[in-house]
Amino acid sequence: MKNMKLSKNILLAVGVLAVLTLGVVAATDNEISACVTNDTGKLRMINFLEGMTKQCAPTETLLVWNKQGIQGPQGDKGDKGDTGDQGEPGLSAQHGAGNIAFIFSDLSMDGYYILKTDGTVWIASNNPPHTTQIQVGLALPVPVGDIVAWQLRTLVDKDGNYWFLPNNPSVWQNFGPLP
Repeated sequence: MKNMKLSKNILLAVGVLAVLTLGVVAATDNEISACVTNDTGKLRMINFLEGMTKQCAPTETLLVWNKQGIQGPQGDKGDKGDTGDQGEPGLSAQHGAGNIAFIFSDLSMDGYYILKTDGTVWIASNNPPHTTQIQVGLALPVPVGDIVAWQLRTLVDKDGNYWFLPNNPSVWQNFGPLP
């Protein structure tokens, strides 16, 4: 009789141990786990904060799910798709409107000097012919798109260099960045 009681106690202990073992199983760091009470459905999180108990009671069922789901399909109604390839570089910035880069007014004359985006210089006046291309001397020392200020024989480039073309042109002179 003693052996039978001992066998029942051992069997009961093994059964309780098996139930507790099932309840102790918890999620990994990439998962969330919770215990759900079998009769009420009440949910109890067990591994989202450090130090929380990580086991379910015998009256609870363990639930485990991933912290991050799988990537969904790309949408077609305004959702962003995959990033495309890098485009070609754009053209240099041009100043002015249309094909005019700069206009300079000289108080000693009745008209304006016009620097076009192609690097040519024109004079516009009230006297016929109203526009005439003129030769300033040497070609510009920098591309027109790199010029930020221009006055016929002086200019400032995008790097801040001050350029001057003497009256008897031999070469544009670079005086370096303005102070």
